[in-house]
Amino acid sequence: MGSFDFAMTRNQIIESALETIGVLGMGQNPSIEQITRANRELNSLIKNLDFGNALSWRAIDTTISLVAGTASYAAADGVIGIKDPFLRVNDQDTPIGLMNYPDYQSTIRDKTAQGTPSKVTFKESLAGNTIYVTPVPAESGELHVLAIYEIQDMDNPSDVNLFPKSWGMIIVWKLAAILSYHYGIDPTTRQQIQVTAEEMYQKGRMDNFITKIGSEVYFEPF
Repeated sequence: MGSFDFAMTRNQIIESALETIGVLGMGQNPSIEQITRANRELNSLIKNLDFGNALSWRAIDTTISLVAGTASYAAADGVIGIKDPFLRVNDQDTPIGLMNYPDYQSTIRDKTAQGTPSKVTFKESLAGNTIYVTPVPAESGELHVLAIYEIQDMDNPSDVNLFPKSWGMIIVWKLAAILSYHYGIDPTTRQQIQVTAEEMYQKGRMDNFITKIGSEVYFEPF
């Protein structure tokens, strides 16, 4: 009987990438220095894996409890955007609009007016990410959104990330393409690795793509 628990750990990804570029042979283990360098590049890679957009597996259905008289709500750690909001009041669901933060600042003149929220916005800043609703809720309710999460760091040897198992080899080849520069791999082999990595990434991205909305970054004060 088979199982469903296979996933690539941080060290397995690193070892596979080093094997792909020929730095490690069969049965060899990477040195501490090799792991340190590869880990730095791996975390940089996954943080920039889909800059400006979102992959569908990074979105999680999220419920935010609205409080009468309260307009702003702290986003959970790791949330970098929201999508598809709707309001639930007395078990009735109503879609509401999603607007970017500059429009919220410039077009909503009275940000204290109370009523039934009809719009929501997301502000991403160094001080912490925040979700705003307008009008300010006059009664309690629930805001439902698709919360888009940043990809988690991989800091420890046995760490397994949130990306789907099918993305394991995409990450391996993208990391191999980066490491091929560091290890002076010959240009022809390096180009072949880069082409394969990009083809795998683009296919995976097209299969798992949604538009990321409401994710502008602002420095305080705005």
